[in-house]
Amino acid sequence: MKSFSRYVILIAVIAVAGFLFWYFSNILTYILIAAGLSLIGKPVVSFFRGLHLGKHRLPDWLCALLALLCLVSVFVAFLVFFIPILTGVVSLIGQLDLSVLEARLQEPLGRLNAFLDEIFINSIDHLTLKSIIQAVISPVIDLESTKFFFASIAGRTINFFIGFFVVLFILFFFLKEQNMFTNMVASLFNDRNEPKARRALNSSYNLLTRYFTGIFAEIVAVTLLNTLGWTFLCGIPFRLSLVMAFFSGILFVIPYIGPITGIIGVLFTGFLYYYYTGIVTLSPGLFLLFIFLVFLVTYIIDLLAFHPYIYAKSVKAHPLEIFIVILVGASIGGLTGMLIAIPAYTVLRVFAGEFLFNFKVVRKLTRQFRQRDKKSDNGN
Repeated sequence: MKSFSRYVILIAVIAVAGFLFWYFSNILTYILIAAGLSLIGKPVVSFFRGLHLGKHRLPDWLCALLALLCLVSVFVAFLVFFIPILTGVVSLIGQLDLSVLEARLQEPLGRLNAFLDEIFINSIDHLTLKSIIQAVISPVIDLESTKFFFASIAGRTINFFIGFFVVLFILFFFLKEQNMFTNMVASLFNDRNEPKARRALNSSYNLLTRYFTGIFAEIVAVTLLNTLGWTFLCGIPFRLSLVMAFFSGILFVIPYIGPITGIIGVLFTGFLYYYYTGIVTLSPGLFLLFIFLVFLVTYIIDLLAFHPYIYAKSVKAHPLEIFIVILVGASIGGLTGMLIAIPAYTVLRVFAGEFLFNFKVVRKLTRQFRQRDKKSDNGN
């Protein structure tokens, strides 16, 4: 009877905690974003703490403030660099004349129609650019939702800046008192479980630091390689190549599904650029083939250089396990869910290994973590 009452109380506590997390999800999101950024800012804070003014060290608040300014400067520099490029690409899309594009596509579409007529015996309607665009876009774009989206841009912008400054405020204190987040989470546990919580947090910190370091290097390398390849080999303008390469680098963060989505988007963009500008000297098939080969070479380099570091040394999960986690993240939060699925799953595995070790499935999922800990203990 006592055990039954204990389980009832545990379920009730979990339900109440889940409701509170859902109700205050915005605040929790700000705290988690600040905690994630503090992983990046901690080395910067340590650097400033090592500086001396004469015989005096810099105070903690000044080190945290300088580190915060460095992070904000990097973010602002990123915006200053990319916003003009994105604006130019959006302006180019806005000036897109479908009649010119359709005129250039008339001959290849005519050949395609003739080929389909031979196969299906005149069962295919005449293909036009307009019909293709309507068939592709109309199922996924709702005019009313599009109007609502643009009408709410002002509200979204205000909410973004409010969230931005809230995150900065929380991040300052996380950088100033580097154990604050750990103490906040550990205080939620009783004295008996607090050491387990601290071990889980420290392990999560080490794993996520390696993970985000690898992800950052991966995005930079993919962006650089694809930009150079598409600019010099395919003749695509530098700005357009950079935008295509950057977004493909972001999608590379999502294993398996991301690169497939990226190459489809890149080939479609290259297809539109080829037929709209008409300035590429290569044949359309060869042009798209070069785009694909650059992407493929970059993907192979990514698999050989970055995936072993990111997924073998940090996530330590089976490929099928990662794939299922990504699908779950996509079901819950779409693209955002896919991006945060791997780090969230890593943290959950670490905590499960500490608190749910009696379950066989948890022991199997966290086996590599325990092997790593044993090696580190033997090394000490």
